[in-house]
Amino acid sequence: MLVTSLLLLALAAVETGDVSVSVTDPSGGRIPGATVEIDPGSAVPLTAVTGPQGEAVLTGVTSGEHRVRVTIAGFEPWEKKVRVRNGRASVEAKLKLAKLAKLAEDVSVTPDESGSASTGYKTTLTAADIANLPDDPDELEAALRGIAGPQAMMRVNGFSGGRLPPKSQIRQIRFVMNPYAAEFHESQPVFIDVQTKPGLGDWARSTRFGFRDESLNSRSPLAPSRVPDSYRRFGFDLSGPLVKGRTSLNLSAEGRLTDTARTIRAQTSTGGLSQLADSSTDRIDVSARLEHAWGKTHTLRGEFETQSRNEAGLGIGGLDLPERGYEQDRREATVRFADNGVIFGKVASEQRFRARFETLDFTSNDPGPSIRVMGAFGAGGAGI
Repeated sequence: MLVTSLLLLALAAVETGDVSVSVTDPSGGRIPGATVEIDPGSAVPLTAVTGPQGEAVLTGVTSGEHRVRVTIAGFEPWEKKVRVRNGRASVEAKLKLAKLAKLAEDVSVTPDESGSASTGYKTTLTAADIANLPDDPDELEAALRGIAGPQAMMRVNGFSGGRLPPKSQIRQIRFVMNPYAAEFHESQPVFIDVQTKPGLGDWARSTRFGFRDESLNSRSPLAPSRVPDSYRRFGFDLSGPLVKGRTSLNLSAEGRLTDTARTIRAQTSTGGLSQLADSSTDRIDVSARLEHAWGKTHTLRGEFETQSRNEAGLGIGGLDLPERGYEQDRREATVRFADNGVIFGKVASEQRFRARFETLDFTSNDPGPSIRVMGAFGAGGAGI
């Protein structure tokens, strides 16, 4: 009888039960994936992970008082004492969000380079991707537009309309497909964002020259002779670090000279007319960019760019005689300044300034009035 009583007392002493834990956030939403730990009354604690409904059940917990602990990234740890009676206990753990400073130390956000643009390419090009792109700035721009689409807007360090820097100075190329973000004042299907970094690469210089003429062209059936067609292109680039890892300089100059002719076939008062009228387009672009990293986080950029384009022999051809021609002269100068970095150790800051000056002049070959005979010829001034 005494042995039986002692056995019953021993069984009662080791009676075990289940503890059900429900984990929620401050708004009451269930939190899956949280780690729940409880001391079951033995040397080894019991652990479980909450399921999709934010609940976990730990079995084999002895009767009595135990401490339950819940942890998950992004929330403060939660602890509470629970008493197990009659083989069961339940508790609700409402977690608090971790403080921002602590969360910033533990959470690392990186771009998803597996994402793809609508054309099937990555949204962010890595250094290896950029290394495989063409070295020539014009060919590089054509390749990027081939990836993003012809309607994409290209920006260099936040500015649109600038010339692409040498590939060695490019830190990152992104394809931004959120045209309605607050940082943009244009609505485009895709933005091509090119970011540079001062002091990258070594000093590099390059020159280029191209020439084409009409030697292999055939004569147009409407022209009295073979139409002259001359194209000359030349360019020069100089870029490199003034201070390694801190200051960079980039100088670039490029010219394109095109000479051709337009065919005139008209019926004037003196008879039929078939001749060629000279036409030309000359373009010269010069740019300079200076970048400097100051402090630990800020980058200051200054850029000057000038473009000139002269077109002569416009308004001529077909029934319009050479006197109907006019010349267009466009000159444009752009100054850009930008500063971006972090202020107060927490706030991202970016300031951009751009000033653009443009002149557009038209000069007619003949200042007189226009004369038009429908279906025969056009003479007189261009009216510009």
